[in-house]
Amino acid sequence: MPENVMQIRCPMVCCYAIRVNECVYLIDTGFVGGVKAIERALDQEGWRGLPVKGILLTHGHLDHTLNAASLAERHQAWVAAPAADRLLLNGDFRVTGLGWVGGAMQQLGAVFLHYRKAEDITWYEEDTPEVFPDALSIVKLPGHTAGHSGFLFGRHLFCGDVFASFGAASHLSPGIFNEDTELAKRSLLEVAKMDIDGVFPHHCDGAPPEIHLERLRGIAAKI
Repeated sequence: MPENVMQIRCPMVCCYAIRVNECVYLIDTGFVGGVKAIERALDQEGWRGLPVKGILLTHGHLDHTLNAASLAERHQAWVAAPAADRLLLNGDFRVTGLGWVGGAMQQLGAVFLHYRKAEDITWYEEDTPEVFPDALSIVKLPGHTAGHSGFLFGRHLFCGDVFASFGAASHLSPGIFNEDTELAKRSLLEVAKMDIDGVFPHHCDGAPPEIHLERLRGIAAKI
């Protein structure tokens, strides 16, 4: 794991913190228990004294966005999310295709978990918003959701839910959670062709990023 990247493991999903110019940026916000997990990780890493300036969301699914509003308020941080996922960030998790099943599950979760939309979201498109640190660039990876994106950080890619990485059980995201599975496959193939050293998935075991990339390329070879 690069020294300026911290993986934060929450129930069902991971999120990440990166350190850039003595500031911290969160990439996604975890699911149930995510706030405590993030705050504890910042303490353990010795990053507590650094300002958390921004929260970058790879896409609008509930297990990645549930804590964005709370963390933004706690740290006075901005939130950036893909414009194509505006409905999801607004709390409407219904989608078309097979994804309506997963969407219905998230809609129920949003009610029971009291989902709140973050205020004053910066909606990113093709161009990197001015609020983004220079060290990060957006990589559009649609399919899982319309706006699903990754973030390139040096020679590593935070790849969101392009795939799940669990050894021999690594797999493309299940169709019930995708808006367009064929498009999601094409996004995975694009990542497989990238000249990078590793990927950081958000559903994964504790393997290093170069191993996750090997697994992703193994999936790509079978598509």
